[in-house]
Amino acid sequence: MPVNLDRSGGAAVICISGVTQPDEADELLALLRAHPGVAIDLSGLEHLHTALVQMLRAAKAPVAAWPEDGFWKRCLDGTTQEEH
Repeated sequence: MPVNLDRSGGAAVICISGVTQPDEADELLALLRAHPGVAIDLSGLEHLHTALVQMLRAAKAPVAAWPEDGFWKRCLDGTTQEEH
């Protein structure tokens, strides 16, 4: 599943990986509502559907890890918080 909550590292992190589809925006919204301020891990992301882009832009959730290619960082940069 491209959108899931990972608690294996202690603190909860929403992981978004692979290729996302529009229906996964509902899952992302539910996780963002249930875990306000949770960090996002995009390290395994291949393609982010625009519905999820809009959700992440609106939530301004901190990003714990970006994909290697940098494209999604450029798309979302300035609309999310960098995790420190």
